[in-house]
Amino acid sequence: MTRKFSHPRVPPGTPHFSWAYWRALHGEFMASGWRAQERWQLAYLHSHRTLEELARVVLNGFTAVSRPAAVSVQSVWIDGTPQVTGFLPDGRQLAQCELADLLFIVNQMDPRGVVVGRTGVLLQGKTAKRHNALPSNHSTKKERLLLEGLNRSKPLSVFRDIGLRSPIGTYTFGGGTGLNDCARYLMMAKTGRWHCPYCAPLAPLQIGWPKTRATSSIDPTTSFVDAMKQLATTGGLGRTILDKGPSLKCEWSRLVWDLLGDYVPVEMQGYGGQNRVNVSPTLSFTTQVDLVFGSPPGQVSRAAESFDRPPAISVVQVNIRSSGVDRDYDEDRRFEPNA
Repeated sequence: MTRKFSHPRVPPGTPHFSWAYWRALHGEFMASGWRAQERWQLAYLHSHRTLEELARVVLNGFTAVSRPAAVSVQSVWIDGTPQVTGFLPDGRQLAQCELADLLFIVNQMDPRGVVVGRTGVLLQGKTAKRHNALPSNHSTKKERLLLEGLNRSKPLSVFRDIGLRSPIGTYTFGGGTGLNDCARYLMMAKTGRWHCPYCAPLAPLQIGWPKTRATSSIDPTTSFVDAMKQLATTGGLGRTILDKGPSLKCEWSRLVWDLLGDYVPVEMQGYGGQNRVNVSPTLSFTTQVDLVFGSPPGQVSRAAESFDRPPAISVVQVNIRSSGVDRDYDEDRRFEPNA
């Protein structure tokens, strides 16, 4: 019988994103009755404990540069992934596949809690033996054709269901191929270590992109922890999400808002009653006695308010309140409206 996801028992002080923790987590999976290891690993990422540790990791990035901030992390996990159809540069139609496993968003806010900038990235999770080599199975091949070979001048059709009966929208990004500007692969170790002689020091979660479409090699890779710090503090990863509105012309931003949709905080069906919505506590670091942050955000933006439908993709949102952001945040990384 499949049991509910549970964190392993580890000695006090064991770092949450360490190999010691990962090996214990792998042991829990082996005894869980779950057949899909990738699902177990994604459940780990969406758990309340992981979200709290992620908030701590992001806050440490601000602390390191003595930048006052308050951080909370929220996730919504759904049963399923959005499905897409599109075209390759030679005119062939892409085989139906999932868009991504996870949409990761950073909401930058001023001390009052007003959102002044958003950045997002799609993450496609892969359980693998090596940190720098994508699997060669059929589903991965289809996903690579999408993420690395999509003809951006042709429409990408996105659906909520495998049967393609519930359309979300159609998006034409324009110019070039693939989704390198807004997507990355999340490599998750299949066992208690990476199977290569030189990668023992590398953490069990790595983020990267293939060298070329002709090879499975990913180089360089960045640890999940470092990549999330980078996304939150410097904006070096991911793509700006423009504000929602009737005049929105950025196809990437429109896709994000359509994927987010609306949701209600209910218990998930299946997977042992895993909560649909998890929220970390708000962690803060201040260096000025006169800097006051508003009340911790519960549901901080229109991306996370409750209505009547779940999002079409699992979402993790990092909410950052800081005195160092304004409406010009990330302005140099904004894209042309039709990009």
